Amino acid sequence: MVNAAGRFRSVRASKAALVATVVGAALSVWSVGDLNAGRSGPHGIIDVLPITFFAGLGVVLVAFTTTLRRQTLPHPVLAFQLITIISLLYGLTSYAEDIARLPTTWVHAGLIEYIQRTGAVLPDYDARFAWPAFFAGGALLNDLAGTDDSGTFLSWAPLVLNLTYSVPVWTIARGTGASARRAWLATCLFFLLNWVAQDYYSPQGVNFLFATAILAVLIRAFTTKSEVIPAWIARPVGRVLASRFSRRARLVRRTNLGPVAQSEMPVSGRQRVLLLSAVALLFAASVVSHQLTPFLVLITVIGLVVLDRVSTRLLPVLMLLGVLIWISYAASSYWAGQLDSLFADVGKIDSVVNQNVNNRVAGNPDHKPVIYARLALTATLWLTAGVGLLRLALRGKLDVISIVGFVAPFTVLVGQAYGGEALLRVYLFALPFAATLAAAALAPGDGSWGKRTTALVTVVLLALMPAFFLTRYGNEAFESFVSDELATVDELSRIAPPGSSLFVFNTNVPWRKERIEDYTFRPLFEDTIPANEIAVISDALQPAGDVGSFLLVTTAQERFAEIKQGQDRGWVDSTITKLLATNRYRVVHRSSDGLIIVPAEPA
Repeated sequence: MVNAAGRFRSVRASKAALVATVVGAALSVWSVGDLNAGRSGPHGIIDVLPITFFAGLGVVLVAFTTTLRRQTLPHPVLAFQLITIISLLYGLTSYAEDIARLPTTWVHAGLIEYIQRTGAVLPDYDARFAWPAFFAGGALLNDLAGTDDSGTFLSWAPLVLNLTYSVPVWTIARGTGASARRAWLATCLFFLLNWVAQDYYSPQGVNFLFATAILAVLIRAFTTKSEVIPAWIARPVGRVLASRFSRRARLVRRTNLGPVAQSEMPVSGRQRVLLLSAVALLFAASVVSHQLTPFLVLITVIGLVVLDRVSTRLLPVLMLLGVLIWISYAASSYWAGQLDSLFADVGKIDSVVNQNVNNRVAGNPDHKPVIYARLALTATLWLTAGVGLLRLALRGKLDVISIVGFVAPFTVLVGQAYGGEALLRVYLFALPFAATLAAAALAPGDGSWGKRTTALVTVVLLALMPAFFLTRYGNEAFESFVSDELATVDELSRIAPPGSSLFVFNTNVPWRKERIEDYTFRPLFEDTIPANEIAVISDALQPAGDVGSFLLVTTAQERFAEIKQGQDRGWVDSTITKLLATNRYRVVHRSSDGLIIVPAEPA
């Protein structure tokens, strides 16, 4: 009788959670039906999101934490709630904006278009062609879809990729020894903390899936059953803890930092072969499609093998061999002749950090809260992860797998600045492990939660909700585009003959999306804007022999100049007015969000 009553209450609670999730999601979706990201201010999309959107998402998050508190976890309900949360966080711009955001997205569309049209690559045109697998895959996907336009894939890639990330991220959390309850929390934290926006239609977006899938398989299915860390490390650490933290530390020392939780899956010999084959295939796909990801995976796997956490000891050697073969032969066109620049930052951590942090804190003072919020969120996460690690250690469950996964990506900072994005990649690749440790800080136990833990987790998730939209979509005023800007780019492609030089104020424009070999693409003011900007433009737009020169101006470029480069409002309009006043240039196309200027014909 009790069991029947308990089952009835469980079913009723699940139905209530599902209803609350659906109602909250419906409210959020309804509230952004007429959202215009182009009206975003210096703080990004949060400036134009209605309060009803946050209310709806808040209902979903509360329903999620309430479900997590239940003694017996309803995993299908939690999966549905997590899918809903991811959809609201990452599908917002796909649903509410005209076309795909981010200028690099459209550059990738151009590389895909070239391969689809010609069946070849241009290794001397772009370094990304030395790792062409992603772009070849995009061309194949277009062929299968019967289109030469990647637009739909560009728009919905962030949502699709993040939905796929959820599986390996949850698996990684479980593989570290976390309970299922804590793994669900860690996965939710991962998505609320992923502000770096590397999950667009890109090699790095797909390769992050490869990397997490590889680590998930190794951590879950090939974890050794030895101590959490080898005895040669465990004993001295235990002695240090014993001298520092008294009674609790003595418990840690007695348990020798604790045996690893039974997180690995039992696998047969045939399953091991299949799983290792899948790992090899994924790593090979990563090697031929991205420069950085294979090294991050390799370093992490080496750390796990050295600390006796993964039993596939030959795997790092084979991985390194695969990377070296590809770089030595297929990607030689990339590094040949530029070794000095590639290794210029090796060991110069201060220079790398300066390019990744200091150079980003610039531009309009009203936009700086977005930058500082990103830095503060990152520091808070890493500090919370440290607290979680300490709480686990004091319970005799030191999480070495998460330590390796968290620390290994930082080795990138010893090498290259990676175009000012190295720290972003460090944050992203460390995030699954940092989120797992942060979950341990909030709820270190493995049992059901009490009221205090539930309240703490709920408050944290609700606080992260606005922080996510401020940090991830803080650049939306200039990273989003409208269809008229794309139509202006298409018009430029129509009227500019092959061999033309195409100029823009900055590259914040959806261009280079087709016929990339026909044009020279040149930004005029990518970094700073000089005082003599009219002279710079005039020198650049001089007719190049029998081929034309074109200046493309769009609204997103203007917003970028004002917000990121600190120009006065209306700077672009003023510059165009002064340029046309010289009577040396004329407008050949004008629309609400785009302008094309060419040198005037000689009198």
